Amino acid sequence: MLSIITPVFNGRRFIQSYSDAIKNQLLEENKYEVIIVDNGSNDGTLDLLKYHFNDFQNVKILSYTEKQSSYAARNYGVSKAKGNVFAFTDIDCYPSMDWALKSIELTDIYKDKTIISGTIKREVKNKNNVFEYFDKTYFLDQESKSQNQNGATANMVVSKQVFIALGGFKEFTS
Repeated sequence: MLSIITPVFNGRRFIQSYSDAIKNQLLEENKYEVIIVDNGSNDGTLDLLKYHFNDFQNVKILSYTEKQSSYAARNYGVSKAKGNVFAFTDIDCYPSMDWALKSIELTDIYKDKTIISGTIKREVKNKNNVFEYFDKTYFLDQESKSQNQNGATANMVVSKQVFIALGGFKEFTS
């Protein structure tokens, strides 16, 4: 089973697009679960997530406020996951329809030996924000990262075995 894990903090404006992308995955619903971890939002994100996913059986919406960090929220999501493969994305990233299916296909090919990363299609919140520009241009440049055997967590797939062997994410503030 594939566990799609998405941390969110004040992501209200992205929920509709994210919801559409997740609900339109080509992989059959019984082969994946979605774990969305709200990391202490104060803009109504948690309630809106519950509204958008109330009829989607394989989605768990959790709240984690112990530590303000997307990495800590991801680790918390993993602790609640049933899958043997973890796919990480962000609330402002919109996976293509075949993303979950290809994630399963590639992990079946490579087994427990790799971390898979892919193209990130991301909505920029504020085009005049230097930090977002930096993220989009440098930090989320998946092609460069994969050449250096790395991957941004905004679109990364890893087996449970590899995730455990690596000890999860370091939980510094993201």
